[in-house]
Amino acid sequence: MKYFAYAVVLIALLSGAMVLSQGRTDDVRTPDATRETKPDEPARAPDTRKPDADAQKRPVDDPGATEQPAKKDADTAAPSDDAKKTVEPGKGPDTRTAEPEKKDTTEHIIIDRKDRPEDHAPERPAEKKDRRDKTDDDAPSRTRRLGDEGKFIFGAYAGYGFVYPSGLIAGTGDQGADVTAGYAVGGELGYMLLEGGGLFLGVEYASKPISINRTYMRLSQQVQYQLAFIDYVLTYRGFFDAFDTRKSRLFAEIGMFYGSRSGRWVMRETMGSTTYERDMATLKPGKVQNEYGICFGFGVQFDAARDVSVNVGLRFEISLQNAFEYEDELKTNLGMLTLGACYKFDPF
Repeated sequence: MKYFAYAVVLIALLSGAMVLSQGRTDDVRTPDATRETKPDEPARAPDTRKPDADAQKRPVDDPGATEQPAKKDADTAAPSDDAKKTVEPGKGPDTRTAEPEKKDTTEHIIIDRKDRPEDHAPERPAEKKDRRDKTDDDAPSRTRRLGDEGKFIFGAYAGYGFVYPSGLIAGTGDQGADVTAGYAVGGELGYMLLEGGGLFLGVEYASKPISINRTYMRLSQQVQYQLAFIDYVLTYRGFFDAFDTRKSRLFAEIGMFYGSRSGRWVMRETMGSTTYERDMATLKPGKVQNEYGICFGFGVQFDAARDVSVNVGLRFEISLQNAFEYEDELKTNLGMLTLGACYKFDPF
């Protein structure tokens, strides 16, 4: 019994010593030592880096320090879930930068760019064509011609062709007219009343010889009339795009001309082996006079440069007035192939 009492007292003393030892150990532990460490999270040393902007907005242990940032963000946006969480006792502030949520970032980009659904819709072919037309407005297209309305055109030309007379040929036998060679050289000045046409005034020197064959007293007789004029030509010339290209244009013209006698007119008569030459102005009761008539033609104009063109065409001049009256009463008719060049300019 005595030994049992000693054992109880010894057990009690050992128990009290263990309790006292446990109390001292609890008093010397730091708050960080009491924090539970997750198995997958390694222990970190305190971060001494400067907190970023997001960390400064989060609440800290000091209540007074978190009151002001919360009021600042109240007008712009609601606090995030991380801001609503309170720091557990014994834990320092989490200085890690929170990863922005993808949803918030996407919404922010859409608001800044102000994208519209139609911006991402596929472009239709018609829209592409309209866009090309608008883009090419500054530069002329292949088939578009620069405006010629209001411009002056100065040109020079030369023509070579044939002359065939009309009128009355004297005689009762086998008389008739021959085709002779004629030509004209001149210049013109035009004004474009419209984009596709204008008036042209030209001055040319025209050689229009006439040849008549007949039989006189069973002898062959040939009479040649050397006629020359200064023709004043007024025409209206219209232009039309040819072959859907701006490099060439068809044109047609119609107008009138007035021919004034130029130089010495000579009648050369050959009978057999004998040739007689007389001045037509001295023939009595013969008469030489100026002529007038109509002219018309057509051709093609080729653009050699921006304001320089080359013309190729046909022109016909039909006289309505007898140029010579003696035994024969003759009118001249000239048809020729013309080749010319012109320059467009705007003096104003």
